[in-house]
Order: sequence, then C-alpha cells, then structure tokens
Amino acid sequence: MSYLKRVEMKLPAKLKLLDEFGRNALPQNAKAMERLANIVIQMIRGRIVKKGVDAKGKKLHKLRGLSSGWFYTSVMDKRFQGLKKIGGKMGSDGKRSPPMAVDFKGYGHVKRKMGKPARRTGELTGKMWDSLTPTLKKTKRGWDVILKFTKSQTVGKHETGQFKTKRIEYKRTKTGKLVLRRGKGAIAKVVIKKIPIMKNIKIENRVKAKFLQESKHKGGRQVFELLGVSEKELVKIMAAYLKLVKRSKFFRS
Repeated sequence: MSYLKRVEMKLPAKLKLLDEFGRNALPQNAKAMERLANIVIQMIRGRIVKKGVDAKGKKLHKLRGLSSGWFYTSVMDKRFQGLKKIGGKMGSDGKRSPPMAVDFKGYGHVKRKMGKPARRTGELTGKMWDSLTPTLKKTKRGWDVILKFTKSQTVGKHETGQFKTKRIEYKRTKTGKLVLRRGKGAIAKVVIKKIPIMKNIKIENRVKAKFLQESKHKGGRQVFELLGVSEKELVKIMAAYLKLVKRSKFFRS
C-alpha cells in the first residue's frame, strides 16, 4: 500500500471543528461514499490499463512465453473468437486428442485482434475489473472502504462423464428418402443419441487478479501491486471526500 506522506490543506473554520464534533460532520450517505469508491476504482483501472504501471510506477511484467509461439485454449472458451480449431482426431493408441482453439502467432496477436493492447492489463474481456466491488463500513472515525474482486468467469467446459439422451425421429419422403421428422408424418425411424453433459470451467476474478500480480519466472512472487494508490491519487481522493464533508448537515448548518 502506498501512503500519503504530506498534504497541505487550508480548512474552512467549520471543518476545524471536526476533531470536536467528528462523527456528526462525516458524510452520512452510503451512496455518496459508494460513488467515491467507484471513482477510486476507475482511477486505478484507468492507470493500469492505459499506462500499465502500479502506484509506485512499476510496470506490469511482460507477456513472456505468451507473446510469441502458440496460444491455445479450450474450444469451449467463449472469450476468444476467430481461433483455429485443431485436434479432436483419433490417435494410433485409439484415444482421441482433445480439440483446442489455437492462434499460431501468440497471445499478443490474439489481444490485438480483439482491439486490446498486446500487453498485460487484466482487461481482455473487462469482466475482472467490472467485478471490483466496494464494501462500505461506517465507523466512529469515518468510513472503511474495502475493494474486492468478486464473481467468476467461464473459461471453458468439460465433460462430466454423464449423458443425456435425445430422441431423433425420421420420416420418409415420397421418393423413400429418410429426412428429419418435425411434427407431421409417420415415423419411419428413431435414433436415440447420447449427448455428454458438460460443466462450465470457471475461474474466480480474485484468482485472476492474484495471477496478474505474480511472476512465474520468479517463483510466483508478487511483483506488482494491483490495488495500490499513488500519493497524487490520494490527494484527489481526499479532495473528493472533502467535498462530501462540505455537503454534510453539520457543515451546512
């Protein structure tokens, strides 16, 4: 966490009474504080997506191993479009290889095709950042605002080993040809098809955020601070909070 070292501010006379009347002068409206928290979220998100740096100015680690070479994912991963499907063929051992969606030019190329910068931002679909949610708790000293990544994303599907059946009915045309029967006509043939039951593969956004801060090349050690705020940003946050204080019943009385 980055801490504010020094801020000089000229307080109006009424605000100098905050120490004495503290709690009564604090913003009482949770919705107003939630708006302030969302300003903070957009401030952090904008800096990381546009500049790729944390509160201390440290850059996000590069897409090593992903920016070149193949990129592959599950064919069920709906986050990506336009990838080439390979695999799914029977091997000499009698086993079928799982199909994959592939881009032979790498992850960076995939991101550019999606209109995203070819670097780490956490903004591939935007769902991770969209899930960053403020939790507010009012205390004697003011408000505690906790930011958390919530929800999860579907990144593919896998077979559960269970099946459901589908009844397919056929009828014959005047020429004797079998065609699908849709409501009318005598049933000439019935096929019962087994369909594998699929289950979504999900990853929690807080886990994605954790991975974004870590480097595989440094043993998974955290090398980036995702939710820190700089001193300049803290000054802006304090200024926004001061506006809320000025709108309080105590200040307006």
